[in-house]
Amino acid sequence: MRFTTPFLIGALLVSASACGSDDPKQAATATEGDAFCTAAKSADTTGDAVDFENGTSETLKVQVKAALEAATSALALAPADIEDTAQEVLGFQQRFADLLETHDYDIVAAGESEEGRALFNDPAPTAANQDLDAYLEEKCGIVSS
Repeated sequence: MRFTTPFLIGALLVSASACGSDDPKQAATATEGDAFCTAAKSADTTGDAVDFENGTSETLKVQVKAALEAATSALALAPADIEDTAQEVLGFQQRFADLLETHDYDIVAAGESEEGRALFNDPAPTAANQDLDAYLEEKCGIVSS
């Protein structure tokens, strides 16, 4: 299960300055093989490795932390044309990770909580995730699994 699927979308609470928006060398758009696409592929692979079905609480904690770190690295390199969308998607991941932590990495308890239902019923992160997936496929050749 991809860490960035609509159920597991998220956003890291990263300041706009970490995204490079003030950096004059920030790319306008991504091109396959550039630093952003490479980091996005790494984040995608790391996110795919999060095992919500079979992982223990400790395993999930480590995997989710690694996925968030990889996503943060990709976000720091995001080109101007996808930066806001990537930040929105990755912000949801942080909220989801916080929810998991609150529920001791029990995905069922997290999803069934009032906060979880509200989080997962919000259509905005799903739309942003779909936009990011389409962008990554078009610009980076990363196909959503």
